[in-house]
Amino acid sequence: DGGQAELFEVFGPPAQKLLLGEPGLVGRPQVAQPQRVLIAGHVAVAQELVGRIDLAQTPAQGRDVPEVVGLKREPVRVLALEGGQPDHAGVGAAVVNALSEWMEVRIWQNGTEHFIRFEHGDTTEPLRIIGPSDAHTGTQVTFKPSSGTFTKTEYDFAILERRLRELAFLNSGMEIVLRDERHAPAQEVQFKYDGGLIAFVKWLDRGKTPVLAEPISVTTEESQVGIRVEFAMGWNDSFHETMLCFTNNIPQRDGGTHLTGLRTAMTRVINKFIEENEFAKKAKVETSGDDLREGLTCVLSVKVPEPKFSSQTKDKLVSSEVQPIVQEVVAMKLTEYLLENPADAKTICGKIVDAARAREAARKARELTRRKGVLDGVGLPGKLADCQEKDPAKSELFIV
Repeated sequence: DGGQAELFEVFGPPAQKLLLGEPGLVGRPQVAQPQRVLIAGHVAVAQELVGRIDLAQTPAQGRDVPEVVGLKREPVRVLALEGGQPDHAGVGAAVVNALSEWMEVRIWQNGTEHFIRFEHGDTTEPLRIIGPSDAHTGTQVTFKPSSGTFTKTEYDFAILERRLRELAFLNSGMEIVLRDERHAPAQEVQFKYDGGLIAFVKWLDRGKTPVLAEPISVTTEESQVGIRVEFAMGWNDSFHETMLCFTNNIPQRDGGTHLTGLRTAMTRVINKFIEENEFAKKAKVETSGDDLREGLTCVLSVKVPEPKFSSQTKDKLVSSEVQPIVQEVVAMKLTEYLLENPADAKTICGKIVDAARAREAARKARELTRRKGVLDGVGLPGKLADCQEKDPAKSELFIV
């Protein structure tokens, strides 16, 4: 707060810079990960349009307007961001600019509209002031993917729908409208989930029988290092685990330190509870982490000021400071839940013990099918082998 925002040319030297000087300006175009603005001090509104070149483009008109994504015949994408600015801008806009036939950036600040245009990565219209404007502070980025680079430049409705649904779940109460006007009549889908991650878990478990009436969930305030943790989990009657991890609304398909912290806390707390109440002892089985995760549906979301990832694709979080914070939050919430809800705790532990029984029975069955002879597994010397003769009259048994 209180600092000046800088707008840089996003591809190629020389870099142009304009000091616009109002706190909260989204001064640097954020294209590859537009959802990052949603955690910059306060929730900002993103309006995303995909449509024709001559599409009437309306920037965001305030933090309460819905996010709109539209599809029309031409593969042109428009991204308007309204609200706060991340501390550091990434390389997303530069990459998009380099791979686009053209890209335009419009900035609304202090009642003035600014404009700059690029073609194939080069500046064709330098940064200039268009004139006065009544629009709220924000940035709009428009670009058309280069047909010389990409063999396919049409947007997939299903991919946009899946991603925007995720963002609606992750940002509770935010309304997103996806509109496809490439066909007549236009197709429109609205997303708004006030339940947040709890609603996300219920949506993932649709068509399955939940073990708990309501998922276990918690949302923490920012820690001393600015990390915020939110998760929701529940079990169902299936045999597969569904685990989704997000950092600053960006998905990590390979997990990372936040997932490690959650799994460590889950295994320790639930196994301790099972041991103290002798659930596994009565069943004469030992539970493992895999048993805990059978039928588990969990969504974990963390907000980290400066996250570190294993690669530019951000598939795995490697920020070491996240793991202990997530581990502490999950352990505290799970312990509290199991103690305050004994009936649900017994149901959860019963499902885990049943999974351990099934795993042990499957292991024994595999051993029986793999055993070919009575002496398999005894560890005979190399020169000895099982008797191959099936006629008892021609076989002898020596007991020594």
